Amino acid sequence: MPSDRHAKGLFDRILNFFFYFSCAIVAFIAISVCYNVFMRYFLKSPPLWVVQATEYSLLWIVFLSASYLLREGGHISIDLIYGSLKGKKKVIVDLLINFLCSFFMGILTLFSSFYFFECLSLKVTDVRTYTVPKWILFSVIPFGSFFLTVQFLRLFFKEVKSLWSGTIR
Repeated sequence: MPSDRHAKGLFDRILNFFFYFSCAIVAFIAISVCYNVFMRYFLKSPPLWVVQATEYSLLWIVFLSASYLLREGGHISIDLIYGSLKGKKKVIVDLLINFLCSFFMGILTLFSSFYFFECLSLKVTDVRTYTVPKWILFSVIPFGSFFLTVQFLRLFFKEVKSLWSGTIR
């Protein structure tokens, strides 16, 4: 099935892009904070936009890079009991975890999409230092949640495949 491999490759390339874009946002935050410190302490004129931009940048980093991190196995876990499991028991626990996570991420995708469209249609704004349309700020939540849902489903079906084929690690 070459189309399946192509789709998987495309999905992985999208996740890689999100990760590198998140890295660029981290660099932006670092430069902005340094600029803010310099302006505040040496020129006594701190820029107003840095704190607000940093807060929303952190939101974007989380939702853009979470699915990449999940694919790479980089999420933290407490494996006191899980580490002692072997074979089929471990696969069953993985199935349960990946199914539940994909279910709840699907719910987050759905409800955050509703909120996104509500903010878009009602023209809701975030009134702080600068007034910004909320739909722009929060558009990353349904977007990132969708990709995280798909990644959890990929892991779920990978475990189903290993369970059915008998290639349990």
